[in-house]
Amino acid sequence: MQYNGAQVLSKWSRKMNVPPDFRRHIHDDTRQCLLMVGAGLSRAMKRERGRRLPDWRTLTQCMIHELEQKVPNATLVRLRSLLRQSKYLTVAQEFKKLTRPDVFGQFLREQLDPRDFVRSSIHETILAIEFRGIITTNFDRVIEFHTNRFRPLVYPQFLDEPAAFQSEKFLAKIHGCISTPNPAKNLVLTSDAYNQLRRNERYQDLMRSWFLNYTVLIVGFSLTDPDFLGVIKDLRKAFKDGVPTFYALMRQPTEEQCRSWRAKAVEFIPYKEHRDLRKFFAELLELSEARHPSMSLVKHPLVFAKVKDIKAQAWAFYAQWKSEGSSSPRFGKVSVTVKGWRHVTRGSRPQSEVCHRLTLLPCAREIVEKATDSVLVRKLDSGTDELGREIERELHVVRGQHVQRFRADMQVDAVLEVTRVVKDGKTTGVKFYSVYERRA
Repeated sequence: MQYNGAQVLSKWSRKMNVPPDFRRHIHDDTRQCLLMVGAGLSRAMKRERGRRLPDWRTLTQCMIHELEQKVPNATLVRLRSLLRQSKYLTVAQEFKKLTRPDVFGQFLREQLDPRDFVRSSIHETILAIEFRGIITTNFDRVIEFHTNRFRPLVYPQFLDEPAAFQSEKFLAKIHGCISTPNPAKNLVLTSDAYNQLRRNERYQDLMRSWFLNYTVLIVGFSLTDPDFLGVIKDLRKAFKDGVPTFYALMRQPTEEQCRSWRAKAVEFIPYKEHRDLRKFFAELLELSEARHPSMSLVKHPLVFAKVKDIKAQAWAFYAQWKSEGSSSPRFGKVSVTVKGWRHVTRGSRPQSEVCHRLTLLPCAREIVEKATDSVLVRKLDSGTDELGREIERELHVVRGQHVQRFRADMQVDAVLEVTRVVKDGKTTGVKFYSVYERRA
């Protein structure tokens, strides 16, 4: 596949003011980039009937509203004054002091962990990009709702697992997760909790490692966001005056703000409207796909109105695939034979399993034609070919993921039978063997 990053980047330059250094780092490899996500991105997530998750201001307004009729009026006046000054952490601190831990936790779950999420196109685009990992200060489970590609590492437990960040595709929830037991204790939501985290040496070591070793792109924060300001303080504590440059997508900053924050090692990538973010990440995904083709599947499983129709329609698809064959980035030419059909429809399988596998045939073809990696799962028998060479047969799995709206993402494995010459390891033939849904 031809890598055409320069063309993509030239489109960026015309549409958004992308700093040259960031363009260069992205051109190298998106897997060397970390994405840091703030509450603004969760706000883009819609719920049923058009509702949205709260940002900091809305959340603290709800806290004050929750205290009405429960605290003296003077307390409400003071909290509203703090809100007007954007002192959200102080409002949250006061709310926590004035409520019982169980009430505090229940309030946050009602606000941040609803059961009526609707899939968001911008999240699907962002989460398809091959970032090295994602860091988020958000407590919600919006990312987990959209994908299970990223391994969650959650505060405070992640502080005891620094080696876990060596693996790719981690989701670091550095301020905790709303699903954690005892949110009053385990979420970084108040000024006291922020200060406690900031003093933690393991946390400082992680921040240094992330910002020194990777290009960091920040999205979903405003200039008054306490999470954003907290990250700046954390970096200053970790690096003193040597903070590495990182990049923040920011809506319509002034030239003075750009200059001021550049002096603090923050390079703004300005945008005018939220739809510009969609274009930005769509082009970033295009660049990522050029280097690392995604295994998120576009083809949908076959759908049947009646069970009796399954085999006939599935065979029609399979016969066409058999006639055309496939070309695999991993193995080259792949033959589709009756042997694969017989394995999928084997009589010893429960009929429900046969039917399910037949629906996955379009997914199998797409995986075979996109996957660049494979996993050896089993060695079969050995023997000799028509030329008298000693050969061996192996089963390899190539994998993809089908994103579904009303259920968890489906992990689909296509199995290929690979024949090799024992003497030199040369591949002499590859055939489609089977397909199934991989379950945990």
